[in-house]
Amino acid sequence: AGGIGPASLRGPVCAQASDWDLAGARGIGVDAMLATAGGVASGLLADGPLNPGLVVGEVDSLVESGRLPTEAIAVEAWFTVGETDAMRSGVVGALQQGPDYGKGWALLHWRDRNRGDAWFVSLLIGVEANDATFADFASWRSAGASAGSRGGLTSIVARVSPAPKDGEWVHVVADYDSAVSLARIFVNGLLVASLAPCGGACGKIQYPRRSDYWAAARPSLFTIGGVDNAAATGPEGLILHQGVVGMVRIYARRFADAEALVRYKLREARYASAPKVLPWYWVASRAEGLKSPSLSEARTNANTPAVRASRGGDTLFLTVLGRFPVEQVPSLRCRWVWGGATQDTAPGAVLDPGGRVLSIHDAEVGDMLRCTLPEWLYGATSSSASSPILAVFSDTMGLLWQRTCSAASCGFAAGVRGDAVGDPWWARA
Repeated sequence: AGGIGPASLRGPVCAQASDWDLAGARGIGVDAMLATAGGVASGLLADGPLNPGLVVGEVDSLVESGRLPTEAIAVEAWFTVGETDAMRSGVVGALQQGPDYGKGWALLHWRDRNRGDAWFVSLLIGVEANDATFADFASWRSAGASAGSRGGLTSIVARVSPAPKDGEWVHVVADYDSAVSLARIFVNGLLVASLAPCGGACGKIQYPRRSDYWAAARPSLFTIGGVDNAAATGPEGLILHQGVVGMVRIYARRFADAEALVRYKLREARYASAPKVLPWYWVASRAEGLKSPSLSEARTNANTPAVRASRGGDTLFLTVLGRFPVEQVPSLRCRWVWGGATQDTAPGAVLDPGGRVLSIHDAEVGDMLRCTLPEWLYGATSSSASSPILAVFSDTMGLLWQRTCSAASCGFAAGVRGDAVGDPWWARA
């Protein structure tokens, strides 16, 4: 609220150095990660590997343009709580936290590690009064008034018991006002924590700035559906929220005493039922453990009788990572498209993460689709601009995923070698 700016979906990087594979002529967007509650689109699924959240922008630029509050702030969010959220889960934040540096704020939550009947929600925040400045190494550290500033983070924590059920929606408001030096947390409209983040007048919120000597070289990001931490590297650099985020609002003021309850009642009916994730996202990634699509050969003639016989009868297949409805197995298939000609496979199989074929009795949604590569019965193709397109298609949902393959290995023609040229877009199974 107040024009902070748009948020962009942040996904894994695939072999072509783009964030997502194309589905038809449209790239995967926020609408492909939606969840529903009561038949209404109600939230964004943040699941870690496939969607680690939304990026609004760099904290530096948002602070300099006055779009992130410094005097007072209220963070309002609807989100679901996972069954195994034993580690810190980040819903939204503009944070940097390291051994020598800590600034910004974040809304976090986690379950009790030892007891399942308690859940914790926290506002982690850095204010001026807790800043630790250092004049050492003045001869070689960066110049500037804030160069030696290390910041200082305080965690305002509320314990909620009984804990929310797995997949249950919760409404959280966390606010801070420098005028009264007080931070508060409301859960489902009720005040559950109220504490001063310092021992006196706390001052403004301090944000991570790249001009700070102790700050990380990588810019800090304002994120939703996960909290980015530029002070850490690898998986530790993102505090994930594995669940659905229904709404996030940022206010440049504290809430009135009864306002959190009013806001909770306003959308209580909408978030009464547990969300159901729409099985409509597809991804190609070279990240460890995520190889999609994966196949042992990509030629259009890979499963024609003669070529199959030369391999000893083995049938080659394609595996696409995503969320696939098991009940739609009869309509899910792979398809070669070249010009006006198409060639489909038989219906595919939906698999669990371990590769087990699922039936409707096992689960509603699986994590992988496996279908045989279709035979190509229309003669020679080549590696020209008219190269064949390999697609995943559904009778009920239409075109779900596709990739044009311009390498010679996608087709066969006189004088064109069938070996892969360079690094193919697909990963070997």
